[in-house]
Amino acid sequence: MTNKNLTARTAGWGTLNAVFIILIIGFYTLCLAVPTRWAALYETYGRALIVTMAALYFWNMRLRGCFEVRVMLFYVAWLYVTRLLNGDTYLQNEYDLVLAELLCFLVLACAFTMSTDSREKLFDAVIVLYCGVFFIAALLGIFCCIMGCYLVLPPEGVIFGVEIEAEYLFTNFIAMFGTVRTISAVWTFTAWCLALYEFANKKSLLWRIPFGIALFVFTLAVIMSYSRTITVSFCVCCAMLAILAVLKKTKGRRLPLRAALCVFCAVLALGISYKASTAVKPLVGAVSSAVTADLPRESNDIIHYHSKVSEDFSDPRKDSSNVASLSGRTDIYRAALTILKTEPSTLLRGKYSFKIQTSLAPFFPPSEEYPIRHTHNYLLQTALLTGLVGLAAVVIFTVCVILRMMVFFFSENGRVRFADKLLTLPIAGLFIYSMMEILIFTNCSDSRSFGTDLRELMFFLITGMFLAKYYEAFPALPLFKSRNKKIEKEIGNE
Repeated sequence: MTNKNLTARTAGWGTLNAVFIILIIGFYTLCLAVPTRWAALYETYGRALIVTMAALYFWNMRLRGCFEVRVMLFYVAWLYVTRLLNGDTYLQNEYDLVLAELLCFLVLACAFTMSTDSREKLFDAVIVLYCGVFFIAALLGIFCCIMGCYLVLPPEGVIFGVEIEAEYLFTNFIAMFGTVRTISAVWTFTAWCLALYEFANKKSLLWRIPFGIALFVFTLAVIMSYSRTITVSFCVCCAMLAILAVLKKTKGRRLPLRAALCVFCAVLALGISYKASTAVKPLVGAVSSAVTADLPRESNDIIHYHSKVSEDFSDPRKDSSNVASLSGRTDIYRAALTILKTEPSTLLRGKYSFKIQTSLAPFFPPSEEYPIRHTHNYLLQTALLTGLVGLAAVVIFTVCVILRMMVFFFSENGRVRFADKLLTLPIAGLFIYSMMEILIFTNCSDSRSFGTDLRELMFFLITGMFLAKYYEAFPALPLFKSRNKKIEKEIGNE
């Protein structure tokens, strides 16, 4: 292959990969309102598209990539091996699980297949698409919450505004697209982080004004979802934002002073953000009562009003035992550890996803309202799903990403911009969330998932964008350097 062909092939692949990522994120964002049509589209075309894009990726990039990309690739390969070890020789049972993690690998690695300019344009496009969809969804959620109603979205009749499986009589929190409040909170939290990044990343007022409005709406939506897990992530991110502001304003000052100011502002931000989340709830209740006092409550094909508007917007989960047990999660953790202890074969080959749920069931009384679907911890879920080898890969990936985040976050390298540091916020928040729920490396592993999960895709996309920026700021470390030098040399020879 000539130098010209090699260069053209690499540049062309980056453009094709960007189009692929936009299509995937777009489909997985919009499919929330049309899940049946999406499932049919995925079964017919989606699987073939993912396999095709994987083949093109390996043809162009082979096994090259930064360390984290290679670890993720190893995890996907080991996940496939564990399905074989569990008797799924032809992947009749969990083909989509393996394919979903392969897709996450492709999304993670996409940032390393294109130039800096192309990568920024891709990320901007994804942010506009994602934030635009969830801005509308957040407004609808706030409307349902205040008006005490839920929507039946055409064309498939998806329920919007109430947790279906919990069958709540009154809507006093945001639940989107027939999911639970926690999933809705993750969507809006991720949108909040991306809107914050884009607000800081662009200097134009025409760009900042809409994202400033979106930030306000997403903040309300996160708080009104009333998810304690996401509230913790949100408060931690507010503290991280305060630290970044202090570091920016005190650059060049003495280290002890900067450290003291960082600690003080972080604690202050934690307190203010938590108090704000609790103060909004009674305020929403008062607004709801005032707005709906004299309005007729006549339902139609789309808007369905509850017979009575909820006046209690407080969180009923206040008892100390509930908090101490992390809403029962500590019992689930003990059950998962007991399974690993009593079934040594699981440490080698893992389990089927559905067998994880059935293995946990005997430890708890039957519940139709809240069945135990998973371990509520991504590390425990990975251990049960892929054994110790898969767990080791996930731990290595996690530690490497966190260490690089710390270096990037506190760096005063001139190539590290303030806006770029904000990418550490969603990654940190989603890591915290994953310690209480399952999100990454497991395809959520319950019956509510199809294809893969948008939350997981966004985590790996943001992480890939962050890692690309990290390796640009600290070029001595990337494993891509030899390939980049080779291409640059061949371009120069022409």
